[in-house]
Amino acid sequence: MFFFPKRTCEVRKSSVGCTQCSVPGIIEGTAVRAASGWRSIEKFESTDQWEVLSGGLRRASNLGSRIVWRDTVSCPANVRPLIVPEGALGNDEHVWVQQETRLVFDSAPFTDLVDATHVSIKAADLVGIRGIEIADEPPTAVRVYQVIFDDAEAVQIAGGLWQLCAAPCNSMDLLSDDSWDLSRIGRNTVRHLTADEAVMFFGALDAALVHNKNRPIRDMFF
Repeated sequence: MFFFPKRTCEVRKSSVGCTQCSVPGIIEGTAVRAASGWRSIEKFESTDQWEVLSGGLRRASNLGSRIVWRDTVSCPANVRPLIVPEGALGNDEHVWVQQETRLVFDSAPFTDLVDATHVSIKAADLVGIRGIEIADEPPTAVRVYQVIFDDAEAVQIAGGLWQLCAAPCNSMDLLSDDSWDLSRIGRNTVRHLTADEAVMFFGALDAALVHNKNRPIRDMFF
């Protein structure tokens, strides 16, 4: 009997290989809103002005990137990107999203419960909601961009979806006002929901959509 060695990812040979590929950020090819309009993240420069949740335009303090999924053999499910279908979360375009990234939504119809203007949800907690699923295989050797501001901020991607960029984006420092689950973005307060709270939020949102005769999400809350 012959035993053939199993092919493995070159990055995964190190103890932090999968951590490198699951880093939060914006995946190459994703459209992001800037002062001049929408364009792919890889076309941004450090001098560009970003459309931000705090209002108006703002320049990032740093824009870095790294190549991930250099070899997509045997990528575990927790490091593959999510596929978010067009319109699932108020986005106009089909988009890939890193599971460790947090997405930001207007807190309606949860405002009274969370006592915040917005909520953030870890993308991985959205699997199974509105057709969102884990990719069978990630794109090979693409860049993930980390947009870093001096403090917590969110930028708009894929034609209408807000993505959180904390300071720095890849460490996701959510500590603000002596609370682990609250951040301030300009005049906005953002409550960071747990996985169970995320399910409750979308349950309440679905009920509100039915009550409002399935109006588009963005027309109601964004």
